[in-house]
Amino acid sequence: MDNKWTLHFSCRLPISFHYFINYINYLVDMYGFNSNQYNNTPGYSQIVSLILHLSQLKCHKISDQKLFHQLDCLVCRTNYPHTFIHLWEERICKVNLYSLDNLSSFVVNVTYVLQDFRDNNLFLENIGTSRLIKIFVKIVESESYYASTVMFAMIYELLQLLNHTSKLPIITFVMNNFDTFFLHWYYQARQFFFSVIQLRLTYAPSFRLLNNNLLNEEVEFYDKYGDLKYEKEIATKIQKKIKFYRDAQKGGEKELKKIPRRSKVYLTQA
Repeated sequence: MDNKWTLHFSCRLPISFHYFINYINYLVDMYGFNSNQYNNTPGYSQIVSLILHLSQLKCHKISDQKLFHQLDCLVCRTNYPHTFIHLWEERICKVNLYSLDNLSSFVVNVTYVLQDFRDNNLFLENIGTSRLIKIFVKIVESESYYASTVMFAMIYELLQLLNHTSKLPIITFVMNNFDTFFLHWYYQARQFFFSVIQLRLTYAPSFRLLNNNLLNEEVEFYDKYGDLKYEKEIATKIQKKIKFYRDAQKGGEKELKKIPRRSKVYLTQA
């Protein structure tokens, strides 16, 4: 069967996205989300390829970004997790580590998908975080306010979808760069970072961990996965670092000597 019918719908026109979304919803009504029949359905693989192609473009080149993200999220949930893993591996392999626009576009597109997974109670298994950490490192080196902000947004969504083992490299990355993030020059990046360390770096919020005031569902989670001790250690390290900067804010000479001169101006804002 000739599947070139997709070429009749220009990706520059929002109506094409409406058509693709309606078509995928039609397939979902027919198969459900977890069926393995999608790949044998005319047009499905072309839509997946289209999403992969558009995700490599700069955001402003997509006519209707909202509809594109809606289509992207919908397709990633079909034939789950196989379609998502395929798109994830293709996207992350094609990321140009030396292009800030490409790095930012990747992070933004994936963050929308992660938000959708959270809303639909989907969780991620072995996605391979080593390449992802390289992307994060390049963003940190760039000192871009936009890339840093969307990176924190992605980490915020990603941490609640991963199991304990998969989270470890990301937690290590955040803690290794704690000082840089805590005194980041852009205020909104700092705000996102504070949300990550207080609400997402550990399964239970750090303030409940340290006060031994866990909810019943959190107690059940730690009894099942057995990582309460490790997460208490992380929460304690966070509190020690925050105390260090609070002492520096109060004028502690010992603490102030350890802070780079260019970061001291942001100390009172942290």
